[in-house]
Amino acid sequence: MKNKLSIAICIGFLLFSESCKKNEETGLTLSSGVVLDSISDSGGYTYIATPSGEGPFPAVLYNHGGLGTEVGGDLRATVIALAESGYLARAEKRKETTSFSGHIDEVEVALEELISNTKCNTGKVGIIGFSRGALLTLQAGKSKASDLKVIISMAPAQANGQLDNTLADVSSFDDPILILVSTNDLIQDNHVQLAQMAYDSLNNNGKNVTHTIYPYYDSNGDGHQNTPPDDGHELFWKVQDPYWSDVISFLNTYL
Repeated sequence: MKNKLSIAICIGFLLFSESCKKNEETGLTLSSGVVLDSISDSGGYTYIATPSGEGPFPAVLYNHGGLGTEVGGDLRATVIALAESGYLARAEKRKETTSFSGHIDEVEVALEELISNTKCNTGKVGIIGFSRGALLTLQAGKSKASDLKVIISMAPAQANGQLDNTLADVSSFDDPILILVSTNDLIQDNHVQLAQMAYDSLNNNGKNVTHTIYPYYDSNGDGHQNTPPDDGHELFWKVQDPYWSDVISFLNTYL
C-alpha cells in the first residue's frame, strides 16, 4: 500500500512539474504584435516582451520598487509598453526580503540574461527602475557601465544610506542618466530631495544627467492637492504620462 501511495505521489509530482514547465513560457502574442513570455521561479516571476519583427532590438531592463511582498510598479504593463515602442524588455520580481542584501546581484544577473537574449542588440542596452529599483538601477549603472548606454532612475529610494553610498563616488558612470520625481513625492521619504541629491552629485562631477520634477500628482483623483493622502510616489505605479513619454523619448535619443 505504501509503495502504491509513493508511486502515486511521484506521478502526481511529475505531472505537476511538467504542468509548471508548460506554463513558464506562454509565448502570448498580443494584438500589437508584441510577444509576452511569463516565467515562474521559486514564487517569483519574470516578464519578457519582444517587439514584432526579426530584431535584434535595443533592450531595456526594468527594476521594480517596493520591498518584501510589496511590488512597486507594474512589471507586465511596463515591459509591454517598452516592447510596443520597439524595445526588447525584461522585468523580474526580486526576492521577498526587506534587506537590500543580494538584490544588486539579482539585477546584474537579470541584465546578463537580457543581454544574452538572441534578439538583443548588445550595443544598445538600457536600464530603468523605480524607487528601490531606481537605486538598484543606479548601482548597476556603476557596476555594469560597459554594458549600458542609458540609465533612467525614477524617484530613487535611500534604503538606509545605500543611495548615499552609491553617490559617494560617481566616477564609474559614463552613460546618459535621467532622474524623475513628482513634486509631492514626500510621504514614504522625501524623494524630491533624494532625486535632487542624486542629480547634484552627478552634475557636479560632470556627468550627462537630466533631472525632471513633475507637477503635483493627485493620486486619489479627488481634484484637491492634499499630501497626504495624495502620494506623488504613485505616479510611477503604472505606465502613464507625463513621465512615460519622457522615458521613451530619452531611450529613443540614446539607444
